[in-house]
Amino acid sequence: MSGYAPGRYGIHGLAVVELSGPHAPASFFLPGLPAVSGPPDVVWGADVAGLRPVVVDPRDPGPARSHAGTDVDGRWRLSGPGHDGRLPCQDVLLRAGASLVHGTALAVEGRGVLVLGPPGSGKTVLALAPLGEAGWRLVADDLVVATTAGDLLPTEAPLAIYPEHAALLPPAAGLRPGAKRAWRAVRDAPVVGAAAQAAKRWAGRQGGSLGSWARRFEARYVSVAPADLFPPERRAAVAELTVVLVLDPAGEPWALAATTPETAGAAAIAEAYADGEMHAQLAGYGRAGVLDVAAHWEAATRVLGGVAAAAARHATLGVPRRADPAELLRRGRDAISELLG
Repeated sequence: MSGYAPGRYGIHGLAVVELSGPHAPASFFLPGLPAVSGPPDVVWGADVAGLRPVVVDPRDPGPARSHAGTDVDGRWRLSGPGHDGRLPCQDVLLRAGASLVHGTALAVEGRGVLVLGPPGSGKTVLALAPLGEAGWRLVADDLVVATTAGDLLPTEAPLAIYPEHAALLPPAAGLRPGAKRAWRAVRDAPVVGAAAQAAKRWAGRQGGSLGSWARRFEARYVSVAPADLFPPERRAAVAELTVVLVLDPAGEPWALAATTPETAGAAAIAEAYADGEMHAQLAGYGRAGVLDVAAHWEAATRVLGGVAAAAARHATLGVPRRADPAELLRRGRDAISELLG
C-alpha cells in the first residue's frame, strides 16, 4: 500500500486519480490501483493557488494546512495533509453510479454476497470463509466498490487479522496477530508540552490525529494483503450482487430474518460514511464551500439505495457480541447458503 509513484491510477474505469507534486502521498487509501491513462477526476498534489483552505478534521483547532477545490467539470484538486482522498473519490464514484462500501463481498458459485455490519460484527470472519469452502471466493474485505448495475468490485484493502481469527487460518499463513504493542498510555496522554505538540504536528503532517495514530499502534492485529492470504483461485474480480446480509449485534442471536432493500440501503449508507472518517471529511469540505453537502447526501442515498435494490434477497442475521469466530463462521456460511437457495 505504499510507494505510489507519480502517475494516474484507475478505479474500475469509474474514476481516475492522479498523484503528483510535492504533496502527493507515499501511500494511498485505495491500494492496488492499476496505472491508466486518461483525464484525471482527482488530482492529489495540485498547486495551492486557487484552492481553498480546508480543516478536514473538525477536532483540529489549528490553521488549515490542507487545501481543496473543484473545477467547473467537477474534477477535484487536493493539496497538503489532512485528507486521504476517500471523500473526493466517493464523490466521483457517486456520479458514475457507484459507491465505496464498508463491508465484505463474496462470490459463491458466481453469485455475489454483500455483508454489512458495524465494526466487530464479524465481516472479516466471513471474509475468511473462502479459505475452506469450495466454490466460495473473496471479492474484497473492509472496502468494496459497488454499482447500481449490481456489480461488486474488489479493492486491495488489507484484512485486519486479530488473534481471535488465528484458528480460522491455515497453518501455512504464518501470521502472528497480537504482535503489536498496546500504546494505551500514548492514546490517553494529554497533548501538552513541547514533545506532545511536536507529536501532534507530526500526526497532522501524516494526515491524521495523534489519537488515530495511537489507536493504530494499540490495535492488536496484523494487516494482510488479500493476495498474501488467498490464492488466485479463491478470489474473484467481480460478482453480480444477489444477496445483502446485514450482521446485527443488537438482534436476536443467530436469528435470520428477511428484510427490505430500504433497510439494507440504510445500513450501507451508515457504514460507508462511518468508515474512514468520511463524515468528518464531508463536513470539512462543506464548510469550505468545496462541496454541496445536501447534493452529495442525495446522491449517496440514491446510489447506495440503488445498490441495495439490485440484490434479489435481503436479510439480517443476529450475532452475539464477542461471538466465537468459529461459530460465527459456521452460522454465517449456513445463512448465506440458505439465502442463495
